[in-house]
Amino acid sequence: MTQNLRAGIEVTVIGMGLVFLTLIIVMFAIQLLGRIFRGQSLEEAQAEASPPQDTGGAQTPQDATLTAATETSASRLGDEAAAIAVAIALARSRMNQRHAQPAEEEEFVGEVISVATFEASGGPWKSHNRLQAVR
Repeated sequence: MTQNLRAGIEVTVIGMGLVFLTLIIVMFAIQLLGRIFRGQSLEEAQAEASPPQDTGGAQTPQDATLTAATETSASRLGDEAAAIAVAIALARSRMNQRHAQPAEEEEFVGEVISVATFEASGGPWKSHNRLQAVR
């Protein structure tokens, strides 16, 4: 009995250890891929988010690049919002046109093939349920 218990505990510990080891490896792989494929570093993102400092009217090349990048991303967001608004308006107008016009019946060309037939009586299940309801 104690040998079986000891073997069970060993298998459990080894299995749980392998699961956590695998999770740790996956975590490091995700972090590595995040660093490889990240578009900008953390410092650049923080610099972009911080408000521009007053340099007495003179703009450094970094500030000019940051301003241009911010304006470009804002312009992209505005373009995306406009495209989404146009798509929603078109979809709504198409829905209104469909509901305003009477539905036309579509004619299917070809032959109708009957795959299976079923009896409407319900068979033995129906009579079984009726007997159960009476009891």
